[in-house]
Amino acid sequence: METTVNERIKELISFLKLKDREFAKAIGVPQTTLSNYLKRGSEPSVTVLVSILNSFEYINIYWLVLGIGEMIDKKDTQNEVPVNESILMKTVIELSGENAILKERVRTLEENKNTFGMAAEPRVKYSK
Repeated sequence: METTVNERIKELISFLKLKDREFAKAIGVPQTTLSNYLKRGSEPSVTVLVSILNSFEYINIYWLVLGIGEMIDKKDTQNEVPVNESILMKTVIELSGENAILKERVRTLEENKNTFGMAAEPRVKYSK
């Protein structure tokens, strides 16, 4: 049975065990754009397909674009396990979110320091 590129993207997301928003972030597109591909059937641009292939280098270009061959390009994996990369990607996404929260807290403390003319020190001091 022949599949569309959109169906193959859905299959890839499922294989990677990522949520749509995580996958969209990993390939650098807004979630609404990904939703247009997955739910409305809009054709992904060449730029998006290249981004997918750059983000997940072990994906077979012929499979993604044309539906030919297997999803995983065996010659490029060199015994790597793609699911491990999926877990790593999830962790990186989670940590980048936490990093953004921490940066915002530091910015707020700096603003308070400047506003009130006082040191922005935490209430609880941690020891090593």
